Amino acid sequence: MKLKSGNSTKQSLKILARLFFLVTAFVITDAQASECETLQFLRSKSQGVNIKNNSCETGDKVSVGSVFSLIPGGRLWLKAQADDSTDFQLICQNRATRAVDVNFSNKFLPWISPIGFAQCSGWINNKLSCHDDSGNKNDFICAIAVIKRPEFLKVTSLERTTSVKMRTINSDKKKSKSEVLAEPKLINAVVEYIRSEVGLCRNVYQVKRTVKVSWTLDVMGRIEMLSFAKGDHIEQQFLSCVTSVITNFAYPKFNEQVAFAQEL
Repeated sequence: MKLKSGNSTKQSLKILARLFFLVTAFVITDAQASECETLQFLRSKSQGVNIKNNSCETGDKVSVGSVFSLIPGGRLWLKAQADDSTDFQLICQNRATRAVDVNFSNKFLPWISPIGFAQCSGWINNKLSCHDDSGNKNDFICAIAVIKRPEFLKVTSLERTTSVKMRTINSDKKKSKSEVLAEPKLINAVVEYIRSEVGLCRNVYQVKRTVKVSWTLDVMGRIEMLSFAKGDHIEQQFLSCVTSVITNFAYPKFNEQVAFAQEL
């Protein structure tokens, strides 16, 4: 009887240990999930950035306490959901001649704090500027914007089935009236969203004038060609930022090639 009682006790202890492990794992997983829901690191739009101390498992999520290390000339691009229809987007550009670390220090705006600068301006008009003892106030500069998500990004059927042309509307009789009317609206939505992100590039690089850009897409929504109009000199880092916006946009599929020529 004692032996049987001992086995029962051991079995109960094993069950309790298993339950404790499951509860602990659930709490840890839930806490990690919460930590990873604030910021998204847009790797495709960033350049020269390494991440340290990130406890999130997915490649585009980052946890509080993560450190972004930007090489000289590096660009950091982050995004956070503001509400059901808008996002906060943040760009930081390292103009210093040394690497710069940026700490993800807070789950609330503005989230980040540069490390190791003699002085930072604080966030004024949605911009932050830091400098070393050199006196250059723009050694490190960041900008934040609220950007509205286009409606068509939520409607996958429209993204995948609408035929788009820049100059003419397809007269295919099989297309419904609603599809025909959707074409110019879809084009405008794409351009306006891209223009919003380019505006963030313009803010952080302090470029006031617009730039004319031409690009074409194949039927799968992939970039085939992109070029800038020749004209006055514009900083290459700004053009690189614009290029990143255009080439990394999630275009829908098309029935034929699409050509864009826009002042952005």
